[in-house]
Amino acid sequence: MKVSLFWRIIDHSRKKAGGSSTWETTHRQAELLVRHLQKQDPKEIQSYERHFNWFMNTAYTRDMWLAVYLMYGYCDFVIFDRHLSWLIAQGPRRYTRAVENPDTMASYGDTKIDTDDMLYVGYRAYKLATDTEIDGFVLRAHSGMCDAPHNLEDVAMQFPELANRFWG
Repeated sequence: MKVSLFWRIIDHSRKKAGGSSTWETTHRQAELLVRHLQKQDPKEIQSYERHFNWFMNTAYTRDMWLAVYLMYGYCDFVIFDRHLSWLIAQGPRRYTRAVENPDTMASYGDTKIDTDDMLYVGYRAYKLATDTEIDGFVLRAHSGMCDAPHNLEDVAMQFPELANRFWG
């Protein structure tokens, strides 16, 4: 699966699920993706999972962590992974904009989505298609960036749009 096909599948499922950024849409989108992928060759499902994990890892930056911390008022690995998977579900344009400048997420509608549905799409589709677990399920490295910020006011200055929307 090429990256362009990965994003087409993401975009198509998002539109078919309703196109918004809500929890319900994200949940429906994940279900649609699982149904689509489980019908594909297992190598295509593995390719989907590799792309998904690559995009998760690419977004796994200190700036993104701080932005998510500002949005939620705290951040841990669970919240961060769920947020990044939701961000991928928003499609390539929003994903790329947010990775380049996390402050742009302030304009994305409902961004505080607490669901892990998107995290396990590849895993679930592969299990349904093959009755085995997918090889190479990637866990992200969490070292060195997951501490609470020393000064939330500095973070608010770094991400003024997010601060205006989510912080005091």
